Amino acid sequence: MRLLNITTLYLIMILSFIGCGGSSSTTNHLSTENREVIISGYVIDEPIVGATIEVYDLNQSFITKFTNSTDETGKYSIQFKGNYSFPLLLKVTNGEINGTKFDSTMLSLCYDSPCNITPITTIVTLSFATNFALTSKEELSKFAQESLGVDNWQSLTLNEHRTIANYLRENHQSLDDIVSIITSDMKDGYLDDEVSKTIFPHGKIRQ
Repeated sequence: MRLLNITTLYLIMILSFIGCGGSSSTTNHLSTENREVIISGYVIDEPIVGATIEVYDLNQSFITKFTNSTDETGKYSIQFKGNYSFPLLLKVTNGEINGTKFDSTMLSLCYDSPCNITPITTIVTLSFATNFALTSKEELSKFAQESLGVDNWQSLTLNEHRTIANYLRENHQSLDDIVSIITSDMKDGYLDDEVSKTIFPHGKIRQ
């Protein structure tokens, strides 16, 4: 029952993230003052092939969408025109991992390119979901270091990525389930849940 409630909370946070802009995803909100925006990086839980990437501004308004956008290594490169600049929000859905459908959602708050999208960036981004426009890159880095014990939250080589992948395989849970548990657990700034402490062994715990 607890997992169901937390998963529901996570879905509410995702819906809050896309806001009203998500309902207008059939059109791109492009300005007449066109400039080219290019973003690249990797989409990694384990490498996600053929992922869909949606782009939002800091008001959580939909900008554009790219389907089948990642290669066999999870690498992507997208470009679009409009009166937009960093930071931007990226949302990942769909695609496959080792031939199995990826049915979760990942997010990243991108301040520049390259910008990676991983379970860790999802957790960090959701932790600031109500205050994107006032959040600096330094604040996210400080939060990741102090609360999660992660030095570089956009890194692809974190041990925590392997820990999450192994945990999902061993416990037959989805990434959404794990992210929802951790984001709910850390609302008070501490990692109390055993799942959180397993994945982030250097995170902030109560003494």
